[in-house]
Amino acid sequence: MPQMPMSNEKPSRPDDSERVNQFNQLYILLQPTRQKIIRTLKGASAPMYIKEIADAIGESHRDTSFHLATLAANGFVEGKFREIEPPTHHSAITGRAAKFYRLTSKVDEVAKLLAKSL
Repeated sequence: MPQMPMSNEKPSRPDDSERVNQFNQLYILLQPTRQKIIRTLKGASAPMYIKEIADAIGESHRDTSFHLATLAANGFVEGKFREIEPPTHHSAITGRAAKFYRLTSKVDEVAKLLAKSL
């Protein structure tokens, strides 16, 4: 008679993966530099670009860029390129553009989930 494999694993509940996802989202938001970025963007009257954000939170451009990329990859911020310095001559391509970031509604959604679970 064939034996059934024995397992010490508990059967997973359908909401386990959702709990892991919520934990991961909270983990992303609770990192201190990301919290500074979120507070800065919440208080801003318009989208901001990396240099403005870095200056406001007292972090390097590189670190700020890394944390913004993490927030964007997880849907907490979104960015759009805009011109920050127009070309000085119509035939020259000397203008500059930057990605301007703003928060998405996901930040508040995750914050509400956290408040519910406490």
